[in-house]
Amino acid sequence: MGVPPRRHRGGSAAAQPHRPGPPNVLVAGRCFSATHDAHASIRSMAQCMAMGQAAGTAAALAATTPGLSGDVREVAPQQVRAVLRRAGAVLELDEAREVMP
Repeated sequence: MGVPPRRHRGGSAAAQPHRPGPPNVLVAGRCFSATHDAHASIRSMAQCMAMGQAAGTAAALAATTPGLSGDVREVAPQQVRAVLRRAGAVLELDEAREVMP
């Protein structure tokens, strides 16, 4: 797209293009920030799926949360994280330790 991404306020996994970019566009996939060497060593499938789930969750919340205009930029990252955690997503290293033997 030629638009540099920015971190969603509060730091969610899905990035948004800088304003005045297109509204309701989230970027998910192999767009995380890493050096070339780090990118080569990362098993990125799980990260891509997690970012896609986060982007889809944010879009669903934007469309269904009363009081929001439908703009994904109005969705609070804490709300996205809460929904993801209820769905069983592991968002922090400490949470991974709790579910792994």
